[in-house]
Amino acid sequence: MNEPAKSAKAKAGELSVRRFRNPREALGHAVALLRDVEPFASYKFGRFAASLGGQIRRGHYFFTFQDGKIVGYIGWARCSEEIAEAWVAGETSPAYKDCLEGPCMVAMTFHAKSRQVTVFQARRAREINANCKVYIPREYTDNRPAKNRSVFNRVAPKET
Repeated sequence: MNEPAKSAKAKAGELSVRRFRNPREALGHAVALLRDVEPFASYKFGRFAASLGGQIRRGHYFFTFQDGKIVGYIGWARCSEEIAEAWVAGETSPAYKDCLEGPCMVAMTFHAKSRQVTVFQARRAREINANCKVYIPREYTDNRPAKNRSVFNRVAPKET
């Protein structure tokens, strides 16, 4: 999916997803959105920018919009179950070539400005990656301990 399907104009308050045709524009929007948001603001810029760039080059991302404003971003990798399990356990950081396709989706970057956006993005990512085992490692900014993994095995129907 290079671009989401065109749909009727979103109504006020309605959420929609979008990818940018120009990868540099997408990377710029991702950096602008995430640069002041923890835990992303504390990451080493070069490595994080490279990760975002990889997500965007692969087309494994989307932005969530509400009322014409970006309110969320998710970027992922598709890989084997072996790589996904080792990755979320902190044992490896896979190479770009290992993130192109596979039966598992690992959310690498996930930011949402509200619970509504979080749920919307998680559902939409599962629809796009239908029949994949979905891994969403979590880091919190409110003193809760990080979760090494949250695995969602519910199979979502493929979008038409």
